[in-house]
Amino acid sequence: MLTLLDAVSAAGSRAGQNDDAYGAAPGCAWVIDGATDLDAPVTATASDAAWIAQTMNAWLHGRPDAATAEITALVRAGSQAMRTAFAKIVDPGALPRWKWPVAALLMVRETADGVEFADLGDCRLFAAGRVFGGHDHGKDQENAAAAAHAADPSGQRYKAPAALDLLRAQRNTLYDT
Repeated sequence: MLTLLDAVSAAGSRAGQNDDAYGAAPGCAWVIDGATDLDAPVTATASDAAWIAQTMNAWLHGRPDAATAEITALVRAGSQAMRTAFAKIVDPGALPRWKWPVAALLMVRETADGVEFADLGDCRLFAAGRVFGGHDHGKDQENAAAAAHAADPSGQRYKAPAALDLLRAQRNTLYDT
């Protein structure tokens, strides 16, 4: 039986907002990691990353079938719900795609055959000595870009202009489908 024993979700610094969320329902648990904004937020929250993490978390909590629906269909429906919710706030077509909120998600569920999970991004979930998730899609390239700009006098590795340009270009490719 899948039982939530403990969970921790904290902002990266005491002065910052928490861009992540987590939740659980009977037989399932999830982690949502909002991708750090690359410009001022367009939503009325501290960050667009926090907006998408909190909104998706609330959507999952509101689903009575979170533990029973086909997992791929559930994640797809959640993604569409976030797109619809965002379009009610701002016209996505009026923004460059890199400004659209994006998040990683990891969902683990108990089934009759064991455990299944959906893994979209770089979230981790630990259960009875097992680690679920672990993909670092694009992290090596992001880390290399940040390291290349570590000497930036501002001390803001990911905020250095060249690093932001690279990250924005990478985010644009997320939506090229």
